[in-house]
Amino acid sequence: MKTREQLIADCQGLVRSLAWQIHCKLPSHVDLEDLVSYGQIGLIEAARAFDPSRENQFSTYCYYRIRGAIFDGLSKMSWFNRASFNSGEYEQQRQPPKPAPIPEPTPEKSPEQLIADCQGLVRTLAWQIHCKLPAGIELSEIVAYGEIGLSKAARQYVPSSTNQFSTHCYQFIQNAIFDGLSKKSWFNRADYHGGVYEQQAKESREAHERAEEAGNSAQSETSAAAAGLVGIICHAFAGGDADQAGVDDSAQPTPIDAAMQREMVEKLRELIEALPEPARVLICATYFEGLTLKDAGERLGMSKAWASRLHAKTLDQLAQSFRVSRMAD
Repeated sequence: MKTREQLIADCQGLVRSLAWQIHCKLPSHVDLEDLVSYGQIGLIEAARAFDPSRENQFSTYCYYRIRGAIFDGLSKMSWFNRASFNSGEYEQQRQPPKPAPIPEPTPEKSPEQLIADCQGLVRTLAWQIHCKLPAGIELSEIVAYGEIGLSKAARQYVPSSTNQFSTHCYQFIQNAIFDGLSKKSWFNRADYHGGVYEQQAKESREAHERAEEAGNSAQSETSAAAAGLVGIICHAFAGGDADQAGVDDSAQPTPIDAAMQREMVEKLRELIEALPEPARVLICATYFEGLTLKDAGERLGMSKAWASRLHAKTLDQLAQSFRVSRMAD
């Protein structure tokens, strides 16, 4: 009976073959090595779950796992659409391939080159773990932990014909991420593997979406105040006159009210311009362009739930900044 490592080594050719078949039907800017990295994840998961007692070949068993992992990785890219792939739309966009050069012996790669080749694998593993953690955990922080494991794997790697670097570094990256999370007081490995955090995140997302669809989204007092102030700016941009923003048509504002209104609009404009790019784009798209949170989130490559959380967080930040600026004045 072959070990897990032997099964993985035997099917390296199948991974590259499936990755190449899919790569030929994708736009030319897609990197083949990214697809191979996705396929390696599927191969490793297949080797873990394989049961030799069922009398089926491992190559047959892992075929769909590899292919599914590649499509799972592609589905996280904002431009990818499975229907467009199946219809051959991406394949038609490809430029005619250049004649393949005569292959030369592959030189041994440096640790820096190995690290560069596996950036896609780090991001994929970080995303898989991130999806099972509570809301509010930054993906970039998990990627940083994975980079530490990748660097360690590159320093210790000894090239061999039976052990690809992507296979070698998989466990290093995963362990480094869990080591980083274990330093946080709230993290418990057993709760993670038991799906506790994933269930909490799911319930939080569902509750937020239900409240949003019902029009009863529970925002804090400062968020509600900021939403009203952003609405003032939206009105001013649409009407072209900041003096009249937020004023009832049935009553004329006093000169003092108009001056205060003008000052609030200008201050909020400055605060919005100072926001980080994702938050600023989301606010401008939602209030100035009239997009829904779902459409604005798709522009940024994030789900509706993540867009909602960023929206609420940004409104809180605007309200607090506005309050501080008013107190300073």
